[in-house]
Amino acid sequence: STSVSTMMWDWIYLIPPFLIAYGYSVTFPRWKGYGQDELKRLVMSARIDPLGALFVFLLVRVMCSLCATSAAGEDATFTIADAAVELEESTERRVLPAAILWFLGLFPVCFHLNSVPMSEKSWDARSWAAGAWLGLWIFLTRWIIFAHAMYLSMSLYAEMAGGHFRVEMYSGVTTITSCCTFMSIQYYTLVHSHSHTEKTRQRWHKRNVKFDFIQGITHCPSILLAFADIFLVKNRDLVIVTRPSALVMAGVSLTFVATYIAMCLINHALTGQWPYRMMDDRITSTRSFFTFFTMQTGIFYAFLLAVIAVEYIAL
Repeated sequence: STSVSTMMWDWIYLIPPFLIAYGYSVTFPRWKGYGQDELKRLVMSARIDPLGALFVFLLVRVMCSLCATSAAGEDATFTIADAAVELEESTERRVLPAAILWFLGLFPVCFHLNSVPMSEKSWDARSWAAGAWLGLWIFLTRWIIFAHAMYLSMSLYAEMAGGHFRVEMYSGVTTITSCCTFMSIQYYTLVHSHSHTEKTRQRWHKRNVKFDFIQGITHCPSILLAFADIFLVKNRDLVIVTRPSALVMAGVSLTFVATYIAMCLINHALTGQWPYRMMDDRITSTRSFFTFFTMQTGIFYAFLLAVIAVEYIAL
């Protein structure tokens, strides 16, 4: 079993990559075309980032740990320690590919930290009010790109350190990939094609803000990097061995989704607004809220099963 002191060192070793990532992101150049109100809102969001990043980091850490524990619990003869030994004996540590993915995973975070347009108060008071308390943290995109960047940081450390932490990263990769898949596909299905998004796109283009490019570079890379992690960094045979059941992963995923939904409810109570216009169209009562939540959860689980199927595909 792993000692408490070893577990504490796991957390301490993760601090330098996050400091590097945060330092890189805050020095990343902003796009031209923003007014003073938008820049003030970006600064306000930046003040929340350390707390939001810490919260999402803890959430990802708990999710991966639960996945590893559940995977071991399905077979009394299979433990996390056994899986760690099998990983060390069966596959080499792929530090360089993990480092490349970690570096590339910083770019969506950098763009979302400094370049995502906040709606101008004078022409979109509703969207402006929605972010009054939490800024850009009202968007699921911010949660997932931060969560994925942190997972890639942990995965890099796991490839270098090995042991039980590497098992946790293997066990959690399917769930994390499902989150990235859900974010990317649902954005282009529900948000990108919405009439309000088209109006927003036209307004920002008039101010020479590259709206489509910014949205693309924040929503597309995560799904690509997540599958690259499965195919290029992880040993897929061992991903399957260390992966918990689909039911357990569904429960762990629901923890992430329910946490975000709870945040949406709290923000709605504070501001009277939902984060996305498409939620205004679909949530008009308590019943419609539960219908929407159930439908999105079902779609997420469909993506989860699709990722599991992809993991069986041979190169």
